[in-house]
Amino acid sequence: MTPSDKVKAAAAGISELGSFKVSSPKDAENLKSKLEKLNGTKDDLEKSLKDVQALKSQAESDLGSEKDLAGRINELKDKDIKALSDKYKIPTFSTGGDSKIAFRSGVDRTGR
Repeated sequence: MTPSDKVKAAAAGISELGSFKVSSPKDAENLKSKLEKLNGTKDDLEKSLKDVQALKSQAESDLGSEKDLAGRINELKDKDIKALSDKYKIPTFSTGGDSKIAFRSGVDRTGR
């Protein structure tokens, strides 16, 4: 039985109890059995809710750890690049600075 089926069964049971009239001892026994059945459905729904919450927590944990993993990989990559740059004295280039220099030298050649 799926969780939505359980909810429908609980709703049907509640609706049935709303219109139930007790006029004899036999009706009281029927009411007792219906209430026990409804309590069983409630217990099933609570268990399903706990299962869904556990799955949700696990999924959030898994997604969070994957996100952290990507961040850690980027940090390690940046550390490796810096270590190699320092070890082999690789110069760094600023792309913004180069374009400004190229633009200025082009302007100087035109005489403006």
